Amino acid sequence: MDKKTLLGVVMGVVVLAIIFLAATFYLQGYKGNLSVIYLANGDLYVGTVTTFPRLTLHEGYQFQTSGDASTPQSRLVPLSEASWAPGNLHFSKSQIVFYGPLRESSTIYKAIKDKESAVE
Repeated sequence: MDKKTLLGVVMGVVVLAIIFLAATFYLQGYKGNLSVIYLANGDLYVGTVTTFPRLTLHEGYQFQTSGDASTPQSRLVPLSEASWAPGNLHFSKSQIVFYGPLRESSTIYKAIKDKESAVE
């Protein structure tokens, strides 16, 4: 190969690598925002969510409710405290009803941030 062809190949590889990295960071989203994931079976999970290469919950909590209809009680259970204690959860998109970011004004968001600041 001559230098011109080699330079073209190298530049092409560099451009593809830059496009791949940019797409990865763009699709990954900002990993500091809290999001909610609601599943078809009624389970509700909260934590940081990334979507590339698949939907993954990091540092998650499960929202659990108990009691009767007149006096329901709810709590956030850190997945790290579950008996099966997963590091991350990967979700099947077919089981997800919806997911999205939590508002900073939501009760769940404040509860998690308060708990995180108490640990620090």
